[in-house]
Amino acid sequence: MTIRSIRGRGRLNKTVKILRTERSHLAKSHFLKTSVKKLGPLARQIAGKPIEDAIVQMRFSPKKAAREVKRHLEARGQVNIMMCPYTSISVLLKEEATRIRLAEEREQKRQKKKVWVPLPDRPVTAQRQYCLW
Repeated sequence: MTIRSIRGRGRLNKTVKILRTERSHLAKSHFLKTSVKKLGPLARQIAGKPIEDAIVQMRFSPKKAAREVKRHLEARGQVNIMMCPYTSISVLLKEEATRIRLAEEREQKRQKKKVWVPLPDRPVTAQRQYCLW
């Protein structure tokens, strides 16, 4: 890492700046006794939500795997007894400032986007009275 910073003459790219200023934590669960098909909808249900809202969603979910996901969310990366190996879930925790920055970047990208024109603004060429086949 030091050699890379020397080669860059002290300049930092965008990803390195973000990694240095915004905290994040990746918590990977032990293997849960469920299938990927059953765990996928639960993961999509809590994706992008704050940790408290995700725990509430899993608390009131009728699915069996929701209990294990709730335990993992409450543990936040602490080690517990390893379950039977079937599937696992990874949770990436980020600060609120990161979510705000990403939303602003999406909005700026949307505003910079060129307006879509359904048809080009030019005269129609090769007009004939009859079809040519």
